[in-house]
Amino acid sequence: MSAALQNQTIDDYANSMFRFERLHPAWITRCAHYLRHVFGTALEGATVIDYAFGRGNWSLAFLEAGAAKVIAVDAAESNVLRFSGYVRAHGIQGIEVIQGNVLEKSIGRKADILWLYGILPCIADEAQFLSHMTQLWCDESTGLGLLYAYNAGSLREVVVGLARQALVYDSYAAFQEESLLFSHHARMRVRDDLTAPRALFHSQAAMESLLREAGAEPVAFVQSFTQFENTENPEFAPHHLLFKSKGNVFQSANASKQDTKLPQDEQWIGQLGQAVLKTATHEHAKNFVIGLMNTHFSALALGGYEAALMQDFLFLLYACKTLDVAAGGELMQLAEDALQNKPSRAVPQALAGSKLAQTLSAHPIRI
Repeated sequence: MSAALQNQTIDDYANSMFRFERLHPAWITRCAHYLRHVFGTALEGATVIDYAFGRGNWSLAFLEAGAAKVIAVDAAESNVLRFSGYVRAHGIQGIEVIQGNVLEKSIGRKADILWLYGILPCIADEAQFLSHMTQLWCDESTGLGLLYAYNAGSLREVVVGLARQALVYDSYAAFQEESLLFSHHARMRVRDDLTAPRALFHSQAAMESLLREAGAEPVAFVQSFTQFENTENPEFAPHHLLFKSKGNVFQSANASKQDTKLPQDEQWIGQLGQAVLKTATHEHAKNFVIGLMNTHFSALALGGYEAALMQDFLFLLYACKTLDVAAGGELMQLAEDALQNKPSRAVPQALAGSKLAQTLSAHPIRI
Protein backbone atom coordinates (compact mmCIF):
# COMPACT_ATOMS: atom_id res chain seq x y z
CA MET A 1 0.00 0.00 0.00
CA SER A 2 1.36 3.42 -0.97
CA ALA A 3 1.98 6.00 1.76
CA ALA A 4 -0.76 8.26 0.37
CA LEU A 5 -3.31 5.44 0.35
CA GLN A 6 -2.27 4.32 3.83
CA ASN A 7 -2.72 7.85 5.17
CA GLN A 8 -6.16 8.05 3.56
CA THR A 9 -7.09 4.75 5.20
CA ILE A 10 -5.91 6.03 8.58
CA ASP A 11 -7.83 9.27 8.13
CA ASP A 12 -11.00 7.40 7.11
CA TYR A 13 -10.77 5.35 10.29
CA ALA A 14 -10.23 8.48 12.37
CA ASN A 15 -13.30 10.12 10.88
CA SER A 16 -15.33 6.99 11.53
CA MET A 17 -14.28 7.01 15.18
CA PHE A 18 -14.06 10.67 16.15
CA ARG A 19 -16.11 12.84 13.79
CA PHE A 20 -18.93 13.33 16.30
CA GLU A 21 -16.86 13.02 19.49
CA ARG A 22 -16.65 15.97 21.88
CA LEU A 23 -14.36 16.45 24.86
CA HIS A 24 -15.88 17.04 28.31
CA PRO A 25 -14.03 18.49 31.34
CA ALA A 26 -15.47 15.95 33.79
CA TRP A 27 -14.26 13.09 31.61
CA ILE A 28 -10.79 14.64 31.38
CA THR A 29 -10.65 14.86 35.18
CA ARG A 30 -11.56 11.18 35.52
CA CYS A 31 -8.76 10.32 33.10
CA ALA A 32 -6.35 12.48 35.11
CA HIS A 33 -7.22 10.59 38.31
CA TYR A 34 -6.38 7.35 36.55
CA LEU A 35 -3.04 8.67 35.29
CA ARG A 36 -2.01 9.73 38.79
CA HIS A 37 -2.98 6.25 40.01
CA VAL A 38 -0.74 4.60 37.39
CA PHE A 39 2.31 6.87 37.34
CA GLY A 40 2.23 8.55 40.73
CA THR A 41 4.84 11.25 41.30
CA ALA A 42 6.70 10.27 38.11
CA LEU A 43 4.20 12.49 36.27
CA GLU A 44 5.29 15.70 37.96
CA GLY A 45 7.12 17.90 35.48
CA ALA A 46 7.36 15.11 32.91
CA THR A 47 7.22 15.41 29.13
CA VAL A 48 4.74 12.93 27.62
CA ILE A 49 4.27 11.61 24.11
CA ASP A 50 0.60 10.71 23.59
CA TYR A 51 0.92 8.65 20.42
CA ALA A 52 -2.20 8.22 18.26
CA PHE A 53 -4.10 10.63 20.49
CA GLY A 54 -7.45 10.27 18.71
CA ARG A 55 -9.84 12.58 20.54
CA GLY A 56 -7.10 14.18 22.63
CA ASN A 57 -8.63 13.36 26.01
CA TRP A 58 -5.49 11.70 27.41
CA SER A 59 -3.28 14.61 26.32
CA LEU A 60 -5.48 17.00 28.26
CA ALA A 61 -5.60 14.60 31.20
CA PHE A 62 -1.80 14.38 31.38
CA LEU A 63 -1.58 18.15 31.73
CA GLU A 64 -4.23 18.13 34.45
CA ALA A 65 -2.45 15.27 36.22
CA GLY A 66 0.83 17.19 36.52
CA ALA A 67 2.84 16.72 33.32
CA ALA A 68 4.83 19.76 32.17
CA LYS A 69 4.41 19.15 28.45
CA VAL A 70 2.47 16.80 26.18
CA ILE A 71 3.45 16.04 22.60
CA ALA A 72 0.25 14.81 20.97
CA VAL A 73 1.02 12.80 17.83
CA ASP A 74 -1.44 11.30 15.34
CA ALA A 75 -1.09 10.07 11.77
CA ALA A 76 -4.64 11.16 10.89
CA GLU A 77 -4.82 14.71 9.54
CA SER A 78 -8.46 15.07 10.64
CA ASN A 79 -7.55 14.24 14.26
CA VAL A 80 -4.70 16.76 14.17
CA LEU A 81 -6.93 19.50 12.77
CA ARG A 82 -9.72 18.84 15.28
CA PHE A 83 -7.49 18.69 18.35
CA SER A 84 -5.16 21.53 17.41
CA GLY A 85 -8.26 23.66 16.83
CA TYR A 86 -9.57 22.70 20.26
CA VAL A 87 -6.24 23.57 21.91
CA ARG A 88 -6.16 26.98 20.22
CA ALA A 89 -9.81 27.75 20.93
CA HIS A 90 -9.36 27.03 24.65
CA GLY A 91 -5.99 28.78 24.99
CA ILE A 92 -4.32 25.61 26.31
CA GLN A 93 -0.59 25.88 26.95
CA GLY A 94 1.73 22.89 27.22
CA ILE A 95 0.36 20.71 24.39
CA GLU A 96 2.12 20.45 21.05
CA VAL A 97 -0.05 18.78 18.40
CA ILE A 98 1.78 17.25 15.45
CA GLN A 99 0.98 14.90 12.59
CA GLY A 100 3.34 11.96 12.39
CA ASN A 101 3.83 8.24 11.86
CA VAL A 102 6.94 6.70 13.42
CA LEU A 103 6.79 3.81 10.95
CA GLU A 104 7.42 6.32 8.15
CA LYS A 105 9.89 8.72 9.76
CA SER A 106 11.01 10.01 13.16
CA ILE A 107 8.76 12.56 14.81
CA GLY A 108 11.86 14.41 16.05
CA ARG A 109 10.70 14.59 19.68
CA LYS A 110 11.75 12.95 22.96
CA ALA A 111 9.80 12.36 26.17
CA ASP A 112 9.93 10.88 29.67
CA ILE A 113 6.65 8.96 29.33
CA LEU A 114 5.23 7.12 26.29
CA TRP A 115 1.44 6.68 26.24
CA LEU A 116 0.50 3.98 23.69
CA TYR A 117 -3.20 3.68 24.36
CA GLY A 118 -5.30 1.86 21.78
CA ILE A 119 -2.87 1.91 18.86
CA LEU A 120 -1.26 -1.56 19.19
CA PRO A 121 -4.37 -3.47 17.96
CA CYS A 122 -4.16 -1.53 14.67
CA ILE A 123 -0.44 -2.04 13.98
CA ALA A 124 0.68 -4.75 11.56
CA ASP A 125 4.42 -4.58 12.34
CA GLU A 126 4.20 -4.39 16.13
CA ALA A 127 7.87 -5.16 16.77
CA GLN A 128 9.11 -2.37 14.50
CA PHE A 129 6.58 0.10 15.92
CA LEU A 130 7.60 -0.53 19.53
CA SER A 131 11.29 -0.45 18.61
CA HIS A 132 10.81 3.02 17.10
CA MET A 133 8.80 4.21 20.10
CA THR A 134 11.33 3.12 22.71
CA GLN A 135 13.94 5.28 20.93
CA LEU A 136 11.91 8.35 21.94
CA TRP A 137 12.79 8.37 25.66
CA CYS A 138 14.76 11.40 26.83
CA ASP A 139 16.82 9.39 29.29
CA GLU A 140 17.31 5.62 29.67
CA SER A 141 17.35 6.03 33.45
CA THR A 142 13.87 7.60 33.69
CA GLY A 143 11.81 6.30 30.73
CA LEU A 144 8.29 5.04 31.46
CA GLY A 145 5.32 4.03 29.34
CA LEU A 146 1.98 2.27 29.18
CA LEU A 147 0.96 -0.16 26.45
CA TYR A 148 -2.72 -0.97 25.92
CA ALA A 149 -3.93 -4.09 24.08
CA TYR A 150 -7.16 -5.96 23.43
CA ASN A 151 -7.17 -9.17 25.47
CA ALA A 152 -6.91 -12.43 23.58
CA GLY A 153 -9.45 -14.99 24.77
CA SER A 154 -12.25 -12.52 25.50
CA LEU A 155 -15.81 -12.75 24.22
CA ARG A 156 -15.09 -9.50 22.36
CA GLU A 157 -12.33 -11.23 20.39
CA VAL A 158 -14.71 -14.05 19.43
CA VAL A 159 -17.49 -11.73 18.26
CA VAL A 160 -15.25 -9.24 16.46
CA GLY A 161 -13.22 -12.06 14.92
CA LEU A 162 -16.37 -13.65 13.49
CA ALA A 163 -17.65 -10.32 12.20
CA ARG A 164 -14.41 -9.30 10.47
CA GLN A 165 -14.37 -12.54 8.48
CA ALA A 166 -17.42 -11.36 6.54
CA LEU A 167 -17.59 -7.57 6.86
CA VAL A 168 -14.87 -4.91 7.04
CA TYR A 169 -15.55 -1.42 5.72
CA ASP A 170 -12.73 -0.12 3.54
CA SER A 171 -13.67 3.53 3.99
CA TYR A 172 -15.62 5.87 6.23
CA ALA A 173 -18.04 6.51 3.37
CA ALA A 174 -18.75 2.79 3.04
CA PHE A 175 -19.51 2.52 6.74
CA GLN A 176 -21.62 5.66 6.74
CA GLU A 177 -23.72 4.30 3.89
CA GLU A 178 -24.77 1.30 5.99
CA SER A 179 -24.48 2.81 9.46
CA LEU A 180 -28.26 3.10 9.89
CA LEU A 181 -28.53 -0.69 9.79
CA PHE A 182 -27.00 -0.83 13.26
CA SER A 183 -28.54 -0.10 16.63
CA HIS A 184 -26.96 2.69 18.67
CA HIS A 185 -24.69 0.50 20.79
CA ALA A 186 -23.70 -1.71 17.88
CA ARG A 187 -22.96 1.29 15.65
CA MET A 188 -20.64 2.74 18.31
CA ARG A 189 -18.57 -0.43 18.15
CA VAL A 190 -18.86 -1.19 14.43
CA ARG A 191 -17.40 2.22 13.57
CA ASP A 192 -14.26 1.00 15.34
CA ASP A 193 -14.17 -2.80 15.14
CA LEU A 194 -15.22 -3.11 11.49
CA THR A 195 -13.65 0.04 10.05
CA ALA A 196 -10.17 -0.33 11.57
CA PRO A 197 -7.59 -1.69 9.11
CA ARG A 198 -7.01 -4.48 11.62
CA ALA A 199 -8.11 -5.46 15.13
CA LEU A 200 -5.45 -7.57 16.80
CA PHE A 201 -5.82 -9.16 20.24
CA HIS A 202 -2.85 -10.00 22.49
CA SER A 203 -2.08 -12.20 25.43
CA GLN A 204 -0.13 -10.76 28.33
CA ALA A 205 2.82 -12.99 27.45
CA ALA A 206 2.85 -11.65 23.87
CA MET A 207 2.84 -8.04 25.11
CA GLU A 208 5.76 -8.67 27.46
CA SER A 209 7.70 -10.40 24.70
CA LEU A 210 7.13 -7.55 22.25
CA LEU A 211 8.36 -4.95 24.73
CA ARG A 212 11.48 -6.91 25.63
CA GLU A 213 12.30 -7.30 21.93
CA ALA A 214 11.97 -3.52 21.63
CA GLY A 215 14.51 -2.97 24.42
CA ALA A 216 12.04 -2.10 27.19
CA GLU A 217 11.32 -3.78 30.51
CA PRO A 218 7.75 -4.76 31.54
CA VAL A 219 6.87 -3.57 35.05
CA ALA A 220 3.32 -4.74 35.81
CA PHE A 221 -0.14 -5.22 34.37
CA VAL A 222 -1.98 -2.41 36.12
CA GLN A 223 -5.66 -1.72 36.56
CA SER A 224 -7.39 -0.68 33.38
CA PHE A 225 -9.29 2.61 33.29
CA THR A 226 -12.59 0.73 33.55
CA GLN A 227 -11.30 -1.39 36.43
CA PHE A 228 -10.20 1.78 38.17
CA GLU A 229 -13.74 3.12 37.78
CA ASN A 230 -15.34 -0.25 38.69
CA THR A 231 -17.09 -0.57 35.32
CA GLU A 232 -15.13 -3.41 33.69
CA ASN A 233 -16.74 -6.75 32.79
CA PRO A 234 -15.39 -10.06 31.42
CA GLU A 235 -16.64 -9.39 27.87
CA PHE A 236 -13.76 -7.00 27.22
CA ALA A 237 -11.02 -6.41 29.77
CA PRO A 238 -8.09 -4.88 27.88
CA HIS A 239 -4.55 -5.29 29.15
CA HIS A 240 -2.66 -2.24 30.44
CA LEU A 241 1.05 -3.00 30.74
CA LEU A 242 3.27 -0.48 32.50
CA PHE A 243 6.82 -0.61 31.13
CA LYS A 244 10.11 1.21 31.55
CA SER A 245 13.53 1.74 30.04
CA LYS A 246 16.09 -0.81 31.18
CA GLY A 247 18.01 1.73 33.23
CA ASN A 248 14.93 2.81 35.21
CA VAL A 249 14.45 1.46 38.77
CA PHE A 250 10.76 2.50 38.89
CA GLN A 251 8.48 -0.03 40.63
CA SER A 252 4.69 -0.34 40.74
CA ALA A 253 2.60 -1.54 43.65
CA ASN A 254 -0.26 -2.59 41.32
CA ALA A 255 -0.85 -6.34 41.11
CA SER A 256 -0.65 -8.13 37.77
CA LYS A 257 -3.69 -9.63 36.10
CA GLN A 258 -3.41 -13.21 34.92
CA ASP A 259 -4.08 -14.57 31.46
CA THR A 260 -6.90 -17.09 31.16
CA LYS A 261 -7.60 -19.57 28.40
CA LEU A 262 -10.67 -19.12 26.23
CA PRO A 263 -13.65 -19.96 28.48
CA GLN A 264 -15.96 -22.82 27.55
CA ASP A 265 -18.91 -20.63 26.55
CA GLU A 266 -16.74 -18.39 24.37
CA GLN A 267 -15.53 -21.53 22.60
CA TRP A 268 -19.13 -22.49 21.86
CA ILE A 269 -19.96 -19.05 20.49
CA GLY A 270 -16.91 -19.16 18.26
CA GLN A 271 -17.60 -22.69 16.99
CA LEU A 272 -21.25 -21.98 16.18
CA GLY A 273 -20.36 -18.72 14.47
CA GLN A 274 -17.72 -20.43 12.34
CA ALA A 275 -20.25 -23.12 11.36
CA VAL A 276 -22.70 -20.44 10.21
CA LEU A 277 -20.08 -18.51 8.21
CA LYS A 278 -18.87 -21.72 6.56
CA THR A 279 -22.39 -22.46 5.31
CA ALA A 280 -23.71 -18.97 4.59
CA THR A 281 -23.70 -17.26 1.21
CA HIS A 282 -21.92 -13.90 0.94
CA GLU A 283 -25.15 -11.98 1.47
CA HIS A 284 -26.27 -14.21 4.34
CA ALA A 285 -22.84 -13.83 5.96
CA LYS A 286 -23.07 -10.04 5.82
CA ASN A 287 -26.59 -10.07 7.26
CA PHE A 288 -25.40 -12.50 9.93
CA VAL A 289 -22.65 -10.06 10.97
CA ILE A 290 -25.09 -7.13 11.17
CA GLY A 291 -27.46 -9.22 13.28
CA LEU A 292 -24.68 -10.50 15.54
CA MET A 293 -23.29 -7.02 16.19
CA ASN A 294 -26.76 -5.62 16.92
CA THR A 295 -27.52 -8.54 19.22
CA HIS A 296 -24.23 -8.58 21.09
CA PHE A 297 -23.62 -4.91 21.77
CA SER A 298 -27.24 -4.04 22.55
CA ALA A 299 -27.45 -6.93 25.03
CA LEU A 300 -24.08 -6.02 26.51
CA ALA A 301 -25.10 -2.40 27.08
CA LEU A 302 -28.47 -3.26 28.58
CA GLY A 303 -27.71 -6.45 30.51
CA GLY A 304 -23.97 -6.96 30.79
CA TYR A 305 -21.69 -9.85 29.96
CA GLU A 306 -23.99 -12.77 30.81
CA ALA A 307 -26.91 -11.23 28.93
CA ALA A 308 -24.71 -10.73 25.87
CA LEU A 309 -23.43 -14.29 26.09
CA MET A 310 -26.97 -15.73 26.19
CA GLN A 311 -28.35 -13.46 23.48
CA ASP A 312 -25.39 -14.27 21.23
CA PHE A 313 -26.14 -17.96 21.65
CA LEU A 314 -29.84 -17.54 20.92
CA PHE A 315 -29.04 -15.53 17.80
CA LEU A 316 -26.58 -18.21 16.67
CA LEU A 317 -29.11 -20.95 17.39
CA TYR A 318 -31.66 -19.13 15.22
CA ALA A 319 -29.08 -18.71 12.46
CA CYS A 320 -28.25 -22.41 12.57
CA LYS A 321 -31.93 -23.33 12.34
CA THR A 322 -32.79 -20.96 9.49
CA LEU A 323 -29.66 -21.70 7.43
CA ASP A 324 -29.80 -25.47 8.09
CA VAL A 325 -26.42 -25.51 9.79
CA ALA A 326 -25.66 -28.80 11.49
CA ALA A 327 -24.45 -28.34 15.07
CA GLY A 328 -24.44 -31.11 17.65
CA GLY A 329 -23.15 -31.73 21.13
CA GLU A 330 -24.53 -31.69 24.66
CA LEU A 331 -25.07 -27.93 24.75
CA MET A 332 -27.19 -28.07 21.59
CA GLN A 333 -29.21 -30.91 23.10
CA LEU A 334 -29.90 -28.76 26.14
CA ALA A 335 -31.00 -26.02 23.75
CA GLU A 336 -33.37 -28.41 21.93
CA ASP A 337 -34.90 -29.44 25.26
CA ALA A 338 -35.28 -25.77 26.28
CA LEU A 339 -36.99 -24.98 22.96
CA GLN A 340 -39.51 -27.73 23.63
CA ASN A 341 -40.00 -26.61 27.23
CA LYS A 342 -39.04 -30.03 28.56
CA PRO A 343 -38.50 -30.47 32.30
CA SER A 344 -35.06 -29.31 33.36
CA ARG A 345 -32.34 -31.86 33.69
CA ALA A 346 -28.91 -31.91 35.28
CA VAL A 347 -26.11 -30.13 33.47
CA PRO A 348 -23.70 -32.71 32.00
CA GLN A 349 -20.37 -32.89 33.80
CA ALA A 350 -18.55 -31.74 30.66
CA LEU A 351 -20.57 -28.49 30.79
CA ALA A 352 -20.33 -27.92 34.53
CA GLY A 353 -18.64 -24.54 34.12
CA SER A 354 -20.90 -23.28 31.36
CA LYS A 355 -23.25 -20.39 32.13
CA LEU A 356 -25.11 -21.17 28.91
CA ALA A 357 -25.71 -24.77 30.00
CA GLN A 358 -26.92 -23.66 33.43
CA THR A 359 -29.45 -21.28 31.86
CA LEU A 360 -30.65 -23.74 29.20
CA SER A 361 -31.13 -26.52 31.73
CA ALA A 362 -33.30 -24.37 33.95
CA HIS A 363 -35.37 -22.17 31.58
CA PRO A 364 -37.37 -22.63 28.37
CA ILE A 365 -36.26 -20.50 25.42
CA ARG A 366 -37.85 -19.00 22.32
CA ILE A 367 -36.03 -18.02 19.14
